[in-house]
Amino acid sequence: MSLEDARMTLTNYRTELEAELKLIRQEDFKDVAKESNILDQLRVQRERWQSILRQKSREVWLKEGDRNSKFFHSSLLIRRRRNSINAIKEEHNWIYVFDQIGMYFMNQFKELYKSDFPRIPEEVNLLGENYISRQENLDLIRIPTAEEIKDAIWSLHHLKSPGLDGFSSIFFRSYWRTM
Repeated sequence: MSLEDARMTLTNYRTELEAELKLIRQEDFKDVAKESNILDQLRVQRERWQSILRQKSREVWLKEGDRNSKFFHSSLLIRRRRNSINAIKEEHNWIYVFDQIGMYFMNQFKELYKSDFPRIPEEVNLLGENYISRQENLDLIRIPTAEEIKDAIWSLHHLKSPGLDGFSSIFFRSYWRTM
């Protein structure tokens, strides 16, 4: 079944349910159980449609998203715009300048966590004791060996997206002896 067929099927089903719901709501003595059942069916139908859309977007991402393509860069641009703050209201004034927005947040957090006599409750110091043993902690903070680093790099796909430093694993494999 194509995406368009699924959309049409679900749309027709939703239209039927909404018509049935409208008839029930027009009756003098409403059948509350039937109305509730229809509302549940509408909710399930909406969740199914959203699930189909999520699956479709994942399919597109798997096909197009991990390449240096127009789709990839468009996705990044959309995400960056969605995650940015372009304006914020302080008291009765709006702030639009990027640096001033940053300063506003810095000042808000400084004030939020400012204290003349900071006190750390004893319970906070006890939080991690039961979760990480002394040996596990030592394993976590030790410096990995060259062999462990090499194994980690060789386990990465050599042509996938580069890390934060801008280098993919093929670079590190090629120049491993130099490093």
